[in-house]
Formats: sequence, C-alpha cells, structure tokens
Amino acid sequence: MGVDSEHSVVRTLSPGLITVKNSLPFLFPKLSFFRAGLGVFAVALSVWFCSQTISLAVPITGANGTTVDFAGVKAATPAGLQVKILADGNLATVPWDKFDMTKMEQEQPNLFTAYQKTQAGETVELYLGVFEGEKPKPKMDETPTIPKSQMGFKETVVNGKSGSGFKTMTVAMRDPSPNAKAIFIGAFGGGPGEEMFSSIYLARSDATSWDNFLAVNKLVPVGVRVETGIPDPRKEPFFLADKGSGEALLKAIETLARQAGRDDLAEAPIVIYGREVMGSALAYNLAQYKPERVACAVAMMGPSFFTVEPTEASVKVPVLIVKGEYDDAYREWELEPTLDENSKRIDTPFEGYNRYVSTLPMRPNWTMVVQSRGTGEIDAVTEMLGKSFVDAVIKQRFGGGTYADMVPDIAYMGDLDKKTVKNMPNDAGVLKPNETWLPDQTFASVWRQFMEGELTPPPPAP
Repeated sequence: MGVDSEHSVVRTLSPGLITVKNSLPFLFPKLSFFRAGLGVFAVALSVWFCSQTISLAVPITGANGTTVDFAGVKAATPAGLQVKILADGNLATVPWDKFDMTKMEQEQPNLFTAYQKTQAGETVELYLGVFEGEKPKPKMDETPTIPKSQMGFKETVVNGKSGSGFKTMTVAMRDPSPNAKAIFIGAFGGGPGEEMFSSIYLARSDATSWDNFLAVNKLVPVGVRVETGIPDPRKEPFFLADKGSGEALLKAIETLARQAGRDDLAEAPIVIYGREVMGSALAYNLAQYKPERVACAVAMMGPSFFTVEPTEASVKVPVLIVKGEYDDAYREWELEPTLDENSKRIDTPFEGYNRYVSTLPMRPNWTMVVQSRGTGEIDAVTEMLGKSFVDAVIKQRFGGGTYADMVPDIAYMGDLDKKTVKNMPNDAGVLKPNETWLPDQTFASVWRQFMEGELTPPPPAP
C-alpha cells in the first residue's frame, strides 16, 4: 500500500468518508474505452484477490462506525496500529483516534489490551491475519552460548516411569550462594509441544531478569526441561505431580544439592513459579503432592488442570492464581468451557477459579486475581505481581530465621468485584466467591493496583 492508499484507509475510518471501497482505489480502476477489453479480466482478478484477503481479514470498526476488513495487523504502537489493507500491500500505521475504541474493546479485546499498553509507550507485536506466519516461534536450540565451565550450574537427567507422562526430565540447578535457604523452581510453561523448555535457562545463565529477586530472597534457581516422548502430552500430562513427575523432580533437586555440597538444600523448602498452562498446573499439583515441601506456589496465567483435591495441609500453602479475563488457553488443550454464574467468566472444568471457589470452605491461603481484559499475556506488570507475592510469603515464612507458617493476624482480604482491600479479621469465616485472601498489607496494595490497572513496574536496572 502506497502513501495514497494509506491515507485512504485513514479517511475510510474517519467521520464523513465512510466507504470501504475507497480504501482500495487501485482495485476499481477507471477503464478507458480503448482498454475495455481488459476490464472484465481486471475486475475478475480484483474480486478473486479480495476474496483471498478477506479470508484472513481482521475486522475493525472505525470512528465513523464503518468496519474495515484489514488483511493483517502486525503490531500496536504508541502512534497507532500497523496494518495491511491488502495482503500484498505496504505496511501502514493508522492512528488510534481513527478507531472506535468502545467497539474495539467489545469486538477485539486483544487489540484493546494492546492499545492500553501502548499508552505507556510500549509496542506490542500482534501478528494477526496475513502476519500469522511471521510470528516468532520458540526454538529448541536457543541454549545460551556461554561456556558450560563459566555457567556455574549442575544438571541431571531423570528417566520417566510408565504413566508419568514424560520420557526424560532434565533438571538444572545454579550453584547455590552461601546464604541460600530455599529452592526456586521456574516452571515456565506453554502450550502443547513446548514442554517448559525455556525454564532451563533460569539455572544455566547468571544473567537473567530474575537474578536480583533471587538474591534478595536467598533462593537457588532450578530449571526444568521435559521430553514427553508421546505425540500428544494432553493425553498423559506430565505436570500431574502425583503421577511420577513430582517424585522425579524432588529427587533431582536432592541429587544436585548434594553434588553442590549443600546437604541442607536437599530437602529445603521450595518456591515454584509456574507460567501458562503447563507451569501453572505443575505449580498447583506439586503443592498438593508435597505441601510440606512447598513454601508457596504461583500459577501465572492459563491456570488449568487443577485436578487434585486439596487437603487440610495443602490449603495452608500460599498459592497465587492469576488469569486473564479473556484468557482462552483452554482451547489449546481441548477443554470444554463453562460459564460461572457468579463471576460471569468463562472457565474450564478444572480451571483455577472453579477450584478456588470449591475450596473456599477450607479457608485456603490462596490469592485469586483476574486481570481485567487480560488475554493471558505475561509481561513486566504480571511478573511484578508474582514476585511481590513471593516476597510477602518469604518474609513471613523465613523472617524469623526458621521456616514457619503464615501469620494470620496480618492477612488482608480483597474484593474481586469492587477491587478493594481491607484487613481480614480472625473471625472472618468462609470467604465469598468474590473475596480472596491476601498475605499482608504490602501485597494487598500491589493486588489492588493490579486489579485497577494502575500497577507500574520499576524501570529496568541499567
């Protein structure tokens, strides 16, 4: 698309000039008499080409109420949406004020969420329509090139047993610092076929965005990579810890700790931080499998497969459950959605919110978070929320010098509907489905800001 056609798109979306046809002037040429013989062919070719473009169209409503079928949307930038009106056209940027933002929020919530992020100066890659094939895909060979002798980590491979859902599990542990007191498992998951391979880098490299957080909390990072060895990991999910993966993971940690000369860490408390469906499921299920070992668990986005019934011991493990309002990760796992009558949100049968509600009579130390208009994307804001939760738990469970239970007297409670917080009285009783436990006042403030969309992470260290 040249300059003229880009301007035509903008005019099409603006009040007063409303025909989609005008955005494609070169598909409707004025045929002079002496070229009439070519006219039918040109029009037929144009109609065919339009049909190919519309099959991948991304419909967006303009400020004047007209809907334009864009062939593709590449990214959202502070200046506007980067789009193509035709599949073989040039990339153009359409300013945000040319769109009906109310309609966008209703019809294209992922685009609206991206728009909100751009208002803070962020650019969000989208890869919709014809750009779908350009979306970067994780590669299994992205191992850091740092020489192994300089990485300062140890690694072991555990073979899975029948029914465990995995063929091999590679577990890496960074060499512990002298003051390390607990294990941090980064269970960075994904969809079917990804098997958490990205989390292994947390232990293999000492130059990650987690390093300061780990050092302050005196945590030893452990990364995991799983090879399922089966065509479809959904049929036999390895992240059900009681099927064999939990035993294998804990045994690997024990082996690596002893190899590092730190017998005190062989059975040390564990913080498990799970991302997306696989990581979140492993975090939840490990807390149910060995609650006495898990200091706290984070299920960050896509929380599903919460199949194991909680116990009186496991509900005392602090668990942070975070999902986006429009998070549809369940689709990757072929889970049937249900509509919850209280929350009006779409949930899966064993999704985190449903499990949370069913467990409320046991008064769990679980924090529920639903990101307004969230699509399940993990970014600096969601990570700040997760890290703040771990900070609060570590402060209580290790603050006295020895491993201890949570302190009920300083707990807060949050209202998921009103997005407010208040001190939780000791006689609070069973919380309602729209209420949630918060570990302390500091985290309660973070939770409220996140729910209101006001949480801003600090700038990255230079």
